[in-house]
Amino acid sequence: MFWLIIILITDVNTLTANDKPLDGNTTFDPITEWSIGDIGTVVAEESVDFGGTYVLYAKGNAQISTDFDQHSYITNQSYDASTSTLTAVINIIQNTIGLMLSFRNTSGYGLQDIVLLQSGHDLTSKSNITNLLLAHLSRFSLICFMDWISTNGNA
Repeated sequence: MFWLIIILITDVNTLTANDKPLDGNTTFDPITEWSIGDIGTVVAEESVDFGGTYVLYAKGNAQISTDFDQHSYITNQSYDASTSTLTAVINIIQNTIGLMLSFRNTSGYGLQDIVLLQSGHDLTSKSNITNLLLAHLSRFSLICFMDWISTNGNA
């Protein structure tokens, strides 16, 4: 069975003085409800091996960095001004158990519609997830994979 992992990043915080995304006092645009300014997010923490490459897409422009592990890095970061699209490859070394991303030097209204995709996929990738499953999942505004991210200490 094939599963496409898509992470939509919506839980963002402003960067604190030491550039860690732990300050919950971000300013949000009242229309888009997205954070304005430099932001960061914890994608996963103390999880299973997160190593691999991930493709990031976002509307807007910023400088991306990985803050959970100093050995992980960003490649192929580019910004298309005509579509206001930011793309980058997030390279996470093997045996890394989490991912924290920071977005600095944002411009305009900050970043919106941030998507992180598993390696080998892009926004046009097809998956074998059925329409029935998609219809079922569409009933929920939030789906939490608690065991996957070891929420509340789950193994």
